Amino acid sequence: MKGSTRTKLNQRELRQIPIPLPSIFEQQRIVARTKEMMERVDEIRGLRHDLYIEKFLLGRMFLRERYDRLCRTNKCIPIDELVEVIGGGTPSKKTSEYWQGNIPWVSPKDMKVAEIYDVKDHISDDAVKNSSTKVIDPPAVLFVVRGMILAHTLPVAVSRVQLAVNQDIKALKPKSERPSAEYLALMLRGASGYLLHNVEIAGHGTRRLKTSVWSKLPIPILPSDEERVLVEKLGAVEGTLVKIQEQDLRESEISAMQQSILRKAFAGEL
Repeated sequence: MKGSTRTKLNQRELRQIPIPLPSIFEQQRIVARTKEMMERVDEIRGLRHDLYIEKFLLGRMFLRERYDRLCRTNKCIPIDELVEVIGGGTPSKKTSEYWQGNIPWVSPKDMKVAEIYDVKDHISDDAVKNSSTKVIDPPAVLFVVRGMILAHTLPVAVSRVQLAVNQDIKALKPKSERPSAEYLALMLRGASGYLLHNVEIAGHGTRRLKTSVWSKLPIPILPSDEERVLVEKLGAVEGTLVKIQEQDLRESEISAMQQSILRKAFAGEL
């Protein structure tokens, strides 16, 4: 492939690629063997996806059960009375200088982890001054309130550094040391089934979690020692699920297996 901005294949070079031509019986054997191995790779991909779904549902069910039990046995306060709510925004993409700073700028695509230390996009101080986004001190609870991801998942994370968010994310800054950001994040995950059930479908099919829904979410209030122990226990459970997930074959590894099979077939090594 050649070209700096738009690559293309040189037809003359393509015509000069030597193609091994074994007997028709050997060709049929190679095709059958390749098809068999590709089917096994597809089976691995399917099993990996099923395992991921099972672990995801297991973790969500565990947190939901614990959240429901805490709500039944403890005094609850609406979450908006416990936090300062901070919205976000997107600096103008037309001003390149806005996107050359050192402030992490979080969007839904970054909300795939439980804790956020850094992200791909960064903005400058001037970008903050000239847009609706704000710098948020850690720790804060971040969760997605708009996007297609809300069709099945409520992404929640705790910030560990100063950062800013876009308009599809809300940041909740605890008003006091208790409840902690870590505890609030766990409660949001535990209540995700209820919140997702009340997600609305906006224009073009985009999902939206209205403030009137999540702002009144009841948060069980625990003594400080009980809250700390609960955060440690539930955090350990989530950590275990993450470690199991990290041991799974990634999609890139499965694709590499497919390419390896094709290379071996072309080289006559199957």
